Amino acid sequence: MKIYHNIAALKASYQLKRNNDIQSKSLEKLSSGIRINRAADDAAGLAISEKMRAQIRGLEQAQRNVQDGISLIQTTEGGLSNILAPPLERMRELAVQAASDTLTDDDRVAIQDEIEQIKQAIENIVQNTNFNGVPVLKGINDSLPQTPSPSPNLFLGIDRSGTQFTSSDGINWTVQATTGAGNNINGLTWGGNQFIVVGDSGLIRTSLDGSSWTNQTSGTTDILHNVIYGNNQYVAVGSNGTILTSSDGSSWTTRTSGTSENILNVLWNGSQYIAVGGNSTILTSSDGMAWTTRYSGVSNTLRAVEWDGSKYIKMGDNGKFITSSDGITWTFRDSGISSNFIDVTWSGSRFVATTDDGSILSSSDGISWSTQISSTGNSLYDIAWSGSQFVIMGGTSSSKEIVLSSSDGLSWTTRMSGTYSPIQAMVWAGSANSTQSNDSLKPRVFSLQVGANTNQSVQISINDVGIENLGVTSVNLLTRNGAEDAIDLVDQAIQRIISERSKLGGMQNSLEHTLNNIENYELNLTTAESRIRDVDIAKELMKQTKNSILAQAAQALLAQSNQMPEGVLQLLR
Repeated sequence: MKIYHNIAALKASYQLKRNNDIQSKSLEKLSSGIRINRAADDAAGLAISEKMRAQIRGLEQAQRNVQDGISLIQTTEGGLSNILAPPLERMRELAVQAASDTLTDDDRVAIQDEIEQIKQAIENIVQNTNFNGVPVLKGINDSLPQTPSPSPNLFLGIDRSGTQFTSSDGINWTVQATTGAGNNINGLTWGGNQFIVVGDSGLIRTSLDGSSWTNQTSGTTDILHNVIYGNNQYVAVGSNGTILTSSDGSSWTTRTSGTSENILNVLWNGSQYIAVGGNSTILTSSDGMAWTTRYSGVSNTLRAVEWDGSKYIKMGDNGKFITSSDGITWTFRDSGISSNFIDVTWSGSRFVATTDDGSILSSSDGISWSTQISSTGNSLYDIAWSGSQFVIMGGTSSSKEIVLSSSDGLSWTTRMSGTYSPIQAMVWAGSANSTQSNDSLKPRVFSLQVGANTNQSVQISINDVGIENLGVTSVNLLTRNGAEDAIDLVDQAIQRIISERSKLGGMQNSLEHTLNNIENYELNLTTAESRIRDVDIAKELMKQTKNSILAQAAQALLAQSNQMPEGVLQLLR
């Protein structure tokens, strides 16, 4: 028996304190409803739970973003439907009426007055259909590909041996037999006040005048197939999924493409880059740095890509091609020929495409194609539009060049042939752009963040539907022939509106599916987070009751143990 240290009392006090601490934590959990009130409660669980909470909040916001996107589409489609009926339908009705010779000149003047009022009504709808203050039916100018000024305003072509060909009009050509551009080049572009060529073994060379060239370090030995300038930077593509970017043409950065396929061509349409290659490879990027793989539904090689302001055209092997309005969903089409497409361009009113057997095809809508020149035995490698001339360059297997030009894409004239090696690359360095004429408005593109993480976005592309882009500006019913032409023009405008509504309808369905998936994802993630963070009331109440009883027992025993030293007095008497 001891007096100085009452060990029994100390033990009882310790257990009482411990039971009180446990009971206090149980009461905290029961009163808050949360199992983890501090990191010490469950450090690992807290870390997992906090990450899940951040993800859940991101998903909640993504749902609101998707709902805003659906509202945007509904607003836009409402405006489109009001352009279609009655304005365009009434315009067509008047065109049919004016195509009859039973009308007098005064009648036609009255009809034309109504046509002008309809045009104004369409423009008013375009201007006044807004979502959150943004006119959704009106295109934008600032997304147009920018051509640096001043421009040399010339065609520049380079053959396999490095010989250069220049022309200001596509008709009269000058040959510069000595050049530093290099052999075995594959792609050529103009932008940022300089020419850039790319080729085998990672070749990149730059020139300010198209005559004196400077070697640049690409950082790769892969074959570079093509290069473009857009969005104030250069993008080069090549074999084994190679993608390089540069802001000045001198310093190049390798980007992750996500594919090992050969990338053969790349385009900037004013809002996104799109690249194509072997095995129907399709890649898209808004900045040239992060690339997303898209599925086309076919497996043949895609060699050429173009954009007319409302749809992409991608040309491939065996006369096959695909079209898309957004670069995501693709429609497979057949041109009716069996040769392989090599290049395609758009003049603002007509597509022109070339093949490896020397055929030239044209199309006004990118869907129905007609052959202008059948197989000539030449491989036609490159085509460009200057604003007044199409120019096609290529050559034969016997190492002889060919240059063809046309003002309309229908009738072609041979300008040079049979002297030099096949011309492998060519570009127009001037104010006109082959993607779209500068007086047109580019689509307004809305990017929606539809997920809680990066690279989880979709784009809504809405084309300008003003009377100029619809092609009804020139509708004139003052003559019978004008009325006949107007019927076709209005039919094409109606088809554009129908196509735009159909595209938006598909996008709305896609967003609704996305919304359902996000809601389900959030529900399951919240359930998982609840299992980690929330307290099981019944289980915790059972623990609290147990610890309450133990605390009371420890308190009673502490009182008894405090009486034990009094027993020493019995020994001291």
